[in-house]
Amino acid sequence: MLLLCYVTKEVAMEHDLKFALVIVAITFTALISFGVIAITH
Repeated sequence: MLLLCYVTKEVAMEHDLKFALVIVAITFTALISFGVIAITH
């Protein structure tokens, strides 16, 4: 998660907030998907 925060900060410093939000959204989607798979199995 520290890596994610670092990447988000780097992107934000470049004023590309939309890209940062996309990264966060994809990451959370992946985490939720893995969580659901882990629970169902």
